[in-house]
Amino acid sequence: MSSLGLNMYLLFQNLLQSWIRRDAESYIPLGRDCLSGRDPGILQVGQAAANSSIKTMQATASLQKGIVEQVVRRFSLYALLTICWLLIACVGLAFAVFLDIQRENQRFSEASALVQTQLVSQARRYVDATHSLAAFLKVQEPLNREKINSYSRLIAGQDAGIYFMGAVPKFEKEALDEFVSFQLHEAVDSDPVSVLRNAFQHAFASGKIVASRSFLLGNGDRGYALVEPVTLADGESFAVVICRIKALFHLPSSSASLALTLFESERAGRTPSHRLIHADALPATPLETALFPKLQFRSSFGEPEKHFLLEIEQQLGWANLDWYRLNLIFVGSLAFLLVFLSVARVHDRYEKRKLEEDNKLFMMANFDPLTGLPNRQLFMDRLDRSLADAHRSKRKVALIYLDLDGFKQVNDFYGHQTGDRVLQRAARIFQHSIRETDTVGRLGGDEFVVLLQNVGDRSGAEAVASKIKKAFFQPFVDLHEIDKIMPVLGTSVGIAVFPEDGSTTAELLRSADQAMYRDKAVGKSQQGSVTGLQSLDCHSV
Repeated sequence: MSSLGLNMYLLFQNLLQSWIRRDAESYIPLGRDCLSGRDPGILQVGQAAANSSIKTMQATASLQKGIVEQVVRRFSLYALLTICWLLIACVGLAFAVFLDIQRENQRFSEASALVQTQLVSQARRYVDATHSLAAFLKVQEPLNREKINSYSRLIAGQDAGIYFMGAVPKFEKEALDEFVSFQLHEAVDSDPVSVLRNAFQHAFASGKIVASRSFLLGNGDRGYALVEPVTLADGESFAVVICRIKALFHLPSSSASLALTLFESERAGRTPSHRLIHADALPATPLETALFPKLQFRSSFGEPEKHFLLEIEQQLGWANLDWYRLNLIFVGSLAFLLVFLSVARVHDRYEKRKLEEDNKLFMMANFDPLTGLPNRQLFMDRLDRSLADAHRSKRKVALIYLDLDGFKQVNDFYGHQTGDRVLQRAARIFQHSIRETDTVGRLGGDEFVVLLQNVGDRSGAEAVASKIKKAFFQPFVDLHEIDKIMPVLGTSVGIAVFPEDGSTTAELLRSADQAMYRDKAVGKSQQGSVTGLQSLDCHSV
């Protein structure tokens, strides 16, 4: 792959990682806000909302699940787009490679046809030389050896592939032996006589030009003889041309990637019997051999019979690919992927805004915006589920009804802002006084309720109520306005235990409310009246 394609791939990878990281980070505050019971937008609920833990996590479990599903869908979308891009890119690249292979196949066919044409043309020249020698012998009757030798040297000088030209005056063993011994004294094959005798016999019987089998020449090359019978007045003679097989090959410059092999064939070119010439191609790597096809071409040629078999092979590899087109496809697919991802991000932003709006609606419907505590609707739902579980498990549940003593006077005297901070402080006191498995909610105004799960008896609820009462008489400084000391209020408490004081939600609330009013009436919270500003050393609860 070229450096351009690699650089584009690395750029895309960095962009995708950056997008995913930024998207994941954008969901962290939203998830944290949902788990803490806070609205991340317009709702400001103060420090009390930040401290709501397992109680609020239970209330927002469904919203948390929605956030997780949204994140999973987002990442799944990116993964799906990436996989689709990979598939499309692979299909495009595979199609481009297919076109390259088709192109190389066409080029291979053309190169193979060119090589075959050159071989056939050269072999045809040898046959023409034999015909010309036979014609010369006919016009030179009686045979004149000097003229024949002069003519042979003239023709052989024009074609380096002709090793010898001559004539055998009679088809006799003595004449043939003399021809081989004196005319072909450089031939070193173990038995060229038998090869030539077979050719002479075949030519004499057919009356046509005949090609012999190959034999070894004196210079180490292999050759073959073309024998044509010539009928003269004094009997049969033969025109003989011995050709160098090596001279058949005049390979084109584009054949470096071609592996060429020339066989001597039997059965009219159908069966190779002996390898005459082999020109190897540039070596291919094992990976190229495994990935790319090998092209093959086989054809027989030669006159008068097809006594040669040509085999050409080419192993395709990386060099045969059009890398410019491959890079263009790869870069183009990356550009399309970036467009798709951009569209997906626009859609994701819309989904995220929708999720934030759903979160706000959920918070507004289920939590008190001032204190961050569950509102009446959410608290009643938890109370119903808690009572149903207590029915099944035979356990006790306690309900504490709380009312701030003197809150109306504080709210009227100090103003609504101070009243709001008093309520927020009360919410923190309630949360610090109960277990994580318990729930505190605001019913409205200065009325709060605490749901205690799995209490042993009424004494456990009374201990929690006592802890809350004592906490309200601890001095407190408003950290928002450090120069102002918060008023100290008391609280009236009513306790109802399931199932002694009621078996339904309405009965428990009614019993706890009545107990709270009895507590207020008998003056158990007389210290809860407004005592004005305290000048004690103060600390935050």
